[in-house]
Amino acid sequence: MVKNIFNLFLLLIFILSISLVFISASTLPSRCSAIIGECEEVYSKCWDLINEELNNKFAEIDTQYQPDYDRCIDEFGECSKASVEGQIAFGTCMTASDNCLESYRNKVALKKEPVQKEFDNQQSQLNEYIDGCNSPQLTNEILKSSATITNYEGDVQMYRPGQNVVPINRVQVLEQGDKIVTGSKGKVKIIFDDGSAVYVGPNSEFILETIAPLESTFKLDIGAIRAFIKKGLEKRTFKSRSIAATIRGTEFVLISDPVNEILEFNLYEGNVELTSENNEERKEISAGQTAIADAQGIRVSSLTKEKWDSLVNEITISERNSSKYFIIFFLLLVAV
Repeated sequence: MVKNIFNLFLLLIFILSISLVFISASTLPSRCSAIIGECEEVYSKCWDLINEELNNKFAEIDTQYQPDYDRCIDEFGECSKASVEGQIAFGTCMTASDNCLESYRNKVALKKEPVQKEFDNQQSQLNEYIDGCNSPQLTNEILKSSATITNYEGDVQMYRPGQNVVPINRVQVLEQGDKIVTGSKGKVKIIFDDGSAVYVGPNSEFILETIAPLESTFKLDIGAIRAFIKKGLEKRTFKSRSIAATIRGTEFVLISDPVNEILEFNLYEGNVELTSENNEERKEISAGQTAIADAQGIRVSSLTKEKWDSLVNEITISERNSSKYFIIFFLLLVAV
């Protein structure tokens, strides 16, 4: 009896593992294609621009030396007329014309040579760019930009652009434009592939505006989030109301109160610059500080340990919640 239950348990774990791998892998091709498609579009536009510039510069050089070419043609015409009148041999006219045109072509080629070299250099850079678009390094950066719900509790809903409410799985891969809405007891944990995490607290609306390889943007319409962002290449911008904070390695709690038109940024670790709408005001805040933004501007004060702990407890999901069912199941197995 115990052996059969244990075997069933192993089978369920195996099926879950395969499903997670499939979910993760199934989202990769379209995202890779999107990034590489952007690269190829940039490549095509740049190629057109440098070709246009090359042709324009060549045309300017041709125009500059057009009088030399016209002179060669005029002299050949006059020489030919003289040869008809028997004043000069026609072969002499041909030789003189060839020498004149050769001199003209050499001048033009000499003038165009550095332009062509510059074009070749730009073309080489473009080729390296498109090669980078298909490189394993870029694929790794694409993977780093993914976001996944790994745990949630209470009333949580997810809205996807062009769709109604999307059912949330215990492990849910998120897409650009997804909106997370929590109820009075709802909480969500979102993990990024670089290990960064965002916790969405109760009564909140959190939007993943853009998820890109090196730069992502998120928006908190209402409620609170706690974010732990690892330091790395990727730049993440968190927006709420008329304030934006660009993050590269820090831990903070962001609270948005649209009713009272107040935004609160609590910084536990790192340094962050808050920027108001239209860059009208900038404020640098450091670890252990709270910034309040309202109609009067941005004010900074000290963040106490008690307040930070209270905010963390209100927003963060206890990690024990995600494993308690497995623990209970294991204890039942032992009891049997």
